Amino acid sequence: GNDGPVAECYDLVCGQQDLRLIAEVITRIPDVPSACHCKQRCLDQWEEGCRSWVYFVEFDEIYAGDTEHTHVLCILQKMPTKEFRVHPPVAPKSVRQYWTSGTVDLHVTGFTPTSLQAGSTFDLRINALLYDATKNHRNGMRIKLIQGT
Repeated sequence: GNDGPVAECYDLVCGQQDLRLIAEVITRIPDVPSACHCKQRCLDQWEEGCRSWVYFVEFDEIYAGDTEHTHVLCILQKMPTKEFRVHPPVAPKSVRQYWTSGTVDLHVTGFTPTSLQAGSTFDLRINALLYDATKNHRNGMRIKLIQGT
């Protein structure tokens, strides 16, 4: 048996389901595997102005048979100007659409001090921008300090 501590498992969930954020579109990327991948693509395009993203999935039946076909689109956007709830489809339907949207949340721009002496006390200052247009503020944030090389 394992007598060590048991680690908690957290679901990796990005954005809010059934939410559609509206903003100026930067780009559309097809076939992105998940909402978290879409969020990462937005983070990768921070310098280009990406502040929000929409992950859209549509399932439909191909008319040539009973095969289900999937369309996936990641929409990278600037800061949202509107948001609205999208009600999930009620089965059975030939076309089902799902929306998940989010923002880049916290974007760290710097911190001080950048180095420390072992055993010293210090005040940590983190400079960051918080973009959370969905008003889904968390109860707190965590930071993990690790020993550098």
